[in-house]
Amino acid sequence: MGAETLTVACVYRPGGGFDDSYVYKLRDAFGRHLHVPHRFVCLTNRPLTVDRIPLERRWPGWWSKLELFRAGLFSGPVFYTDLDTVIVSDVTDIATAAYDFACGTNWKGCGTHISSAVMAWDGRTDLSNIYQSFDLAAVERYEQSWERWGDQGWIQDHLNRPFKCLLKRWPNRIVHTKTHVWKGRHATNAPAPKDASIVCFSGRPRPHELPPGNPLLRAWNGEH
Repeated sequence: MGAETLTVACVYRPGGGFDDSYVYKLRDAFGRHLHVPHRFVCLTNRPLTVDRIPLERRWPGWWSKLELFRAGLFSGPVFYTDLDTVIVSDVTDIATAAYDFACGTNWKGCGTHISSAVMAWDGRTDLSNIYQSFDLAAVERYEQSWERWGDQGWIQDHLNRPFKCLLKRWPNRIVHTKTHVWKGRHATNAPAPKDASIVCFSGRPRPHELPPGNPLLRAWNGEH
């Protein structure tokens, strides 16, 4: 991956059940489980005590993630996860591998639709079309179509290059709560699968809403 320092990135616009603690929890989780020098940075306008990049737009919710692709923002490898991600074991090999652009896809297998919950790319690659071409007028269309859903649908339609599936490259290492941990049931006290390193949430419950003693809540809190 060259001499450039790895950037671990997240995006935070308050709301949707998230507060400042999610940024700190994620930073600390990578600090425990990513064993190479790296820069943890948050795109946000909140006055947090982490390395910050101000958001330029007032795009709602997940649409702020498109600012990750502003021209010149990064100059080396980038590894991104959503805030409601729980790191449960060593992610060094996953985060430091070489990628052009890779991401999650359908959680039940490596399908054809991007999931933007976890992404990795070479920051020297110009992906600015994803950001520059966005117009809020597109929100209604992308929030009504399951075929191309939300920010991830927009990313896929404007990526202008093939993408690789992280789930295929790292089988059983990147998992989803509802699909792989709770297996379609309501939230349970099941732990992460034994080979998992990254557990991605979507919707409710968020990690902080899990009951006391839940294994994923304990992992989110940095408890052994």
